[in-house]
Amino acid sequence: MREDPSNYFFSDLQAALQSRAIVPPLPASIRPWQAVFLRNGSVVVDVLADAEEQDRQIIKAPVLICWPSSARLQVSLAAGSTGVHLALGEMFLVSVLGKRPEAIEMRDAVLNFVTLPLEGNLDTAQRIHATLNEIALEQGRTSAGQLLVIEAQLRCLLVHLWRHAQQTDEAAQSSGQRTIILRRFRHLVETNFHGRWRVTDYADALNITTDRLHDAATRILGKTPLELIHDRSHREAQSLLARSNLTLDQIAEQLSFKSTQQFSAFFRKLEGVPPAKYRRLATASSDRRSIGESLDFSDWP
Repeated sequence: MREDPSNYFFSDLQAALQSRAIVPPLPASIRPWQAVFLRNGSVVVDVLADAEEQDRQIIKAPVLICWPSSARLQVSLAAGSTGVHLALGEMFLVSVLGKRPEAIEMRDAVLNFVTLPLEGNLDTAQRIHATLNEIALEQGRTSAGQLLVIEAQLRCLLVHLWRHAQQTDEAAQSSGQRTIILRRFRHLVETNFHGRWRVTDYADALNITTDRLHDAATRILGKTPLELIHDRSHREAQSLLARSNLTLDQIAEQLSFKSTQQFSAFFRKLEGVPPAKYRRLATASSDRRSIGESLDFSDWP
């Protein structure tokens, strides 16, 4: 165990045959921020929602996690697990963060429960391991500037956590933006598919690029915008063939195809049979529920 009472706590972690609670030797009011670098095994995190309910997470190594005392967590090291435990005093944390503009964002990020998985992220794992090793080496020295070196290494550690928190937020924001784009696109398709709008027309109406529209559609639904447009026209054609007395010419005109031949080729490509045969099969079928189905919104975001 290595410790500077006025600034930080730094300790190797090891659980033998039983799990071990992770707590600093001084109260949380003195050391309000903690972090664990788990080399192997797992930690159990109980998030205390209220007196009768809690949310349990089991997090496997390798991983770096941090949390403030305000997060109301109980963290335990599973039997056989090893790692490193850090706890920082509030003023020392402020000193580590520094006074650069990024310090505000870093503080906001690390004063939350942050989990940085390191499996498959060998470069970051090695750098964090080297940072902690450097802190451990400094603990065994009495050289001038020891605390400065430790502060610098801890700052590197916080930067890794901050970067990860930023990437997580950006991914969530990007996913949310894609969902909004796709929802607006699907509503536009409902209004304008009869007019045979092109993908560029929809992108222009949404005031985005076609690449961005393509990204939203393929990432969320696994289909291109053009495929979604064609799906809607196909379903409408099925419905008109099965449930109306409109001629093929009239259906082609209603769906804004240039000719009946173009409509027939479009329908056959998607359905596998020409529209006239589809209509005969639909008329002969006793189970109309499977023919000309209404638009299914189950794949909408």
